[in-house]
Amino acid sequence: MSVETQINRIKANIASAYAKAAEKGAALPVSQNSENLPDAIETIPAGGLPSGTYTISVTASDNERGTVTGSGIVSDGMSVTINAFALSGFHFVEWQMNGQKVTNQKKYSFTADKDVSFVAVFAPGDSDRLPSGYKELEYIQSSEYVTCYISFGESIPYESLKIEIYAEILSKTPSNGFTSYRILFGQNDMIVRIMNSGISLGWDGTYINNVVYSFPDKPVKIAIDKTQFSVDDAEFTISINSSGSKTTNALWIPAYTNSSSLDCAGKFYNIKVYNGLMLFMDLIPCISSDNISQFYDLISNRFFPSTSTKTFIPGPAV
Repeated sequence: MSVETQINRIKANIASAYAKAAEKGAALPVSQNSENLPDAIETIPAGGLPSGTYTISVTASDNERGTVTGSGIVSDGMSVTINAFALSGFHFVEWQMNGQKVTNQKKYSFTADKDVSFVAVFAPGDSDRLPSGYKELEYIQSSEYVTCYISFGESIPYESLKIEIYAEILSKTPSNGFTSYRILFGQNDMIVRIMNSGISLGWDGTYINNVVYSFPDKPVKIAIDKTQFSVDDAEFTISINSSGSKTTNALWIPAYTNSSSLDCAGKFYNIKVYNGLMLFMDLIPCISSDNISQFYDLISNRFFPSTSTKTFIPGPAV
């Protein structure tokens, strides 16, 4: 949609809104625009605005930590951009909607299709969370045969381990159900495979949990522990049986074992590893001055580049 078309649609919607307000006997201001719509409009059905018009609300988690732009009334299908600006002594963390992370990119664009409310989260400290010479990225993207070995530095019992991966899954597999696969991540005895029909969870070399699920074309939060697997709001109960106490000391993401089980192509935004209730690792994507894309752990201050012959593809800078 061209800019001229968007402007004309907005003008038409505002004019329609004033016409409806006038029918209700509202006093109309001399200057009629989206900033001074009469209160009477609020009583019009469907939210008080013409059909196909949406309200974009943008706020800061704390006005003393940062400012935001992008609030307003827009037409259906219009491209909207919101911005977050941290004040001195603070840094931008992420945009949230209904308490859930949307993106960690300060400047975020989307297509309007409903009323939405965004909150920009700011935290104390300098905006640069990385050592000198590194730049934070929105995501790093894997392609064929890229894999990353992430060492925990110590063993964590499976009973206590929880992994959260914020990623957009790009892998496409042949349409033969659960027979062909790409591995999202592996950790010693536990493996999660992306299938054409959904997800397959493995334990001790046996794949005992096939979950039918279709990944959307957007980033999702994938979480797994010993009893629960979830993708955003979709939750699946899993039953993993093992003999004796199991521990793990590393994570492969994405992972592959041979040419028939390729790595899982995707955009990786953030990885969190928990040991019980304690956040043990918090991995963010970044790129070095010599253009090596990799993960950086904010807790242990360690870097994790690809350990295969292929490298991660850098996403946009944060």
